[in-house]
Amino acid sequence: MKKAIFNFLKADIRMPHLMFWDWCFPIILVSVLGIFISETSVSEFLLPGLISLFLMQSIIFSIPYRLAQYNETGIMRLIQKKGSIYKLVISFLISRLIILVLQTVIVIFIGKEMMHIKLNINWGFLVASFIITVTIFMMISSLLGLKLKTQNSALGLSQAIYFILIGISGIVYPIEKSPELLRKISVISPLKYISKFWESSFYGRQIFNLKDIFILLGISIILGLSVFFVAKSDRKGNKKNENYS
Repeated sequence: MKKAIFNFLKADIRMPHLMFWDWCFPIILVSVLGIFISETSVSEFLLPGLISLFLMQSIIFSIPYRLAQYNETGIMRLIQKKGSIYKLVISFLISRLIILVLQTVIVIFIGKEMMHIKLNINWGFLVASFIITVTIFMMISSLLGLKLKTQNSALGLSQAIYFILIGISGIVYPIEKSPELLRKISVISPLKYISKFWESSFYGRQIFNLKDIFILLGISIILGLSVFFVAKSDRKGNKKNENYS
């Protein structure tokens, strides 16, 4: 499994679009924002949302694309016959987790320095925020990757979901000041609630409430059940195809 994890990490380095979204874009955006809006209330508002945004994009642009790539090229079917699909998926997720941890640490450090923000980190909230963010968006990405069978469709739908969530989550503009329709739609966005957890973890004050926790829990349960049933139906479909062949 260690070899598989290393190979996944090495493969990501060789993919220019993943390298851009994982490393270049977050650092460039935080640095540019730091030049223009440092030491303001705007920078304090933006940083928690940006961290959750960068984690989302790193997950949602990589997992569906890679799973669709394996489906499209036949690697998934080959592994199901001759190896362990679970080891493959677990190795890939661990490699992603390593990248996400490094990315988060780097962006928080650069954001603090470039945007001149005073952080009062609550480490319990920080760890919880990271786990919640990664869990929810990995489930969304796994669902996309299992349903979409081509790389282009996976990348296209991932981008659509990415921009929709940015627009309705209130991470770049306060949702309280947004139009009423947008405020109503934002209820379904996990990114809206996740950014509250990150804000709580950065500034040492509880921004989220019990309602936010229950909503995220409900979203997680729905996504988890969806992934389970889709994966189960895929396995049944593969068995039927094997029987017919």
